[in-house]
Amino acid sequence: MSASFTREVKAGLAWTVIGRGGVQFFNLLSSVIMARILAPSDFGVLGLSVLFTGLSGRAANLSFGMAIVQRDEIRPDHLATLFVTTLVINGSVVLSLLLISPWVGVYFGNPLVGDVLAVSSLNFLIRCIGVCPSATLRRRMGFKILSTSTILDAFLNLVVGVTLGVLGFGVWSLVYAGLTAGLISKIYLEMASGWQISLRATRRAFHELFGFGMGVSISESIAFVSDRASNFVIGKWLGTTSLGFYDKGYSLMSLPIKELGDRVNRVLFPVFARIHHESDRFRAAVRKTILSLSLIGYPLFGSLIVLAPQVINVMYGSQWEGAVRPFQILCLMSLPRLVQVVLTAVIFVTGSARYEVRRRTMTGVLVLAGSVVGLHWGLVGVVTALVIANLVAVMTALRQVRVLGLLEPMTDIVRPQRIPFVGGVALMMAERVCQVWARATGINAFSTLVVCLTAGFLVYLAVIAVMKDKGLTRLLTEIRGDLVPIAVRIPVLAVLARRFR
Repeated sequence: MSASFTREVKAGLAWTVIGRGGVQFFNLLSSVIMARILAPSDFGVLGLSVLFTGLSGRAANLSFGMAIVQRDEIRPDHLATLFVTTLVINGSVVLSLLLISPWVGVYFGNPLVGDVLAVSSLNFLIRCIGVCPSATLRRRMGFKILSTSTILDAFLNLVVGVTLGVLGFGVWSLVYAGLTAGLISKIYLEMASGWQISLRATRRAFHELFGFGMGVSISESIAFVSDRASNFVIGKWLGTTSLGFYDKGYSLMSLPIKELGDRVNRVLFPVFARIHHESDRFRAAVRKTILSLSLIGYPLFGSLIVLAPQVINVMYGSQWEGAVRPFQILCLMSLPRLVQVVLTAVIFVTGSARYEVRRRTMTGVLVLAGSVVGLHWGLVGVVTALVIANLVAVMTALRQVRVLGLLEPMTDIVRPQRIPFVGGVALMMAERVCQVWARATGINAFSTLVVCLTAGFLVYLAVIAVMKDKGLTRLLTEIRGDLVPIAVRIPVLAVLARRFR
């Protein structure tokens, strides 16, 4: 891998981490504040609306943007075709959602659900502004602009949402905040990228993008249905309050996945697409990715499982206690889902999505059937069914990459997780001991978090230091080499860098 390409990849990852760090901060702050302002039923109403807007969004984009990233060469008519096609399809989606919104409200026995769906559908027109700038920036790895746009979106979402929530807008504060933030951030993206609107679409470009893009779009739509099938079952038969508890737990569990997996994947997919013909480099890149995600993921999700009661209480308040158990169960599938993000990117670089379509269809059937059966045990039963279905999905993805001859699951996927897994188990045991001690002494939830996280972190570092192998040592050395030049520019950190060099 050339030095310039390596620097380009690292810069992309750095800006992605910076961008997602900012987004995570603002989203987390917004989630905490809005959970104390709004009722669980408000989030349940929005969750039912997202069932329809989310599925429509997956189907509407046709993933032509990914097709542009995946292609070796693009022409101006490719971008024009992407814009025109997106505009036509998204406009049709808006009209369709406006027409069905009253029926949706009637079906769920709450007219507010239909009203929220109708207004939220305007997001589809806003998305048209950013589709071409996003695709071109990802292709040339312009992640600085992309990250700035996402931070701007999250910041405006926080400011507008909290302001309207305090003023008593209820669920509409979430809807209006999303529309406002989306519009301003997309306008910034269009201006900063230098993209010029063109309507000169061609049939040739459409056919060139359609094959790959349509397959990815179908796959993503099926994946969304798989994830949200449980929402439909809970909202219909257990009510909006139960759906609010589930949605809050699912959102909190998904947040690190989006930050660690989905967003990093924006950098990885272009990289994988460039080197997937070189087996050794490709597999080495996948192993490094899995190791990096595991080093962060195991301690993070292990802590969330053990300390869920304190996390929910401190962040959202005692009124959200019903979200604790679903959240703990959902965290069991967090690491498998991170691995699945990488495996999906690996499969997509082949230029075909038919494998993912079949696999995700099977997962969707399992989720829906399991959720219906799980109703017998209430919310916990439905959540457990979702976790089991996702574990099966990861196993099938591992089998698929082996059948395609892309990776060796044991060597490239399982083995890099060995040390982080052992460290994660030790961390959970240490935090559980501290948690029991904290309850016995009667200290508050926040103090419990501080004590448990500190003890768990120290134990995790000790295990990593004792067990580290050549692969982990190389990764840590590389990270150190990247961070030291940055640290020496900061006076306090420069002293520490010289001390431990």
